[in-house]
Amino acid sequence: VMSEVITGNGGMIEQFIGDAVLAVFYAETDEEASVNAVRAGVGMVKAHARLNRNRKKEGRFSYQIGVGIEVGQVLSGVIDVREKNEYVLIGQCRSQAEMLEGKSKLGRFSRIVCSAQVKELVEEFEFKHLSDGTNWEVFLPGGKL
Repeated sequence: VMSEVITGNGGMIEQFIGDAVLAVFYAETDEEASVNAVRAGVGMVKAHARLNRNRKKEGRFSYQIGVGIEVGQVLSGVIDVREKNEYVLIGQCRSQAEMLEGKSKLGRFSRIVCSAQVKELVEEFEFKHLSDGTNWEVFLPGGKL
């Protein structure tokens, strides 16, 4: 479900790491990439809420997700090691996005956490300061956790 939301918003799945999905949004501008990534994050949170409602009806446990979004440059390409090809992203932007996802546990409204740079580039959503005082959380009306 998450893969469909990501690719439907112009993203590309870079890697699955355990239960995490690492995606990249290539675009002509940082603004376009940031908007697409935030839209995907919102779509993921909404799809996850539907999944959790269905799990509850089936008597299964629910769980939370978090999303971290950063904008910037990365080095991407295929690494070929002993007949195994792997597509990778390398760079501070990737590391920062992973750190932001970790901070999503501090979220109260959507658990979609962005850097100040992403917040400045995305005007169609409202943001609230994360309790860490540095980063921002996408505010979804009625989405209080």
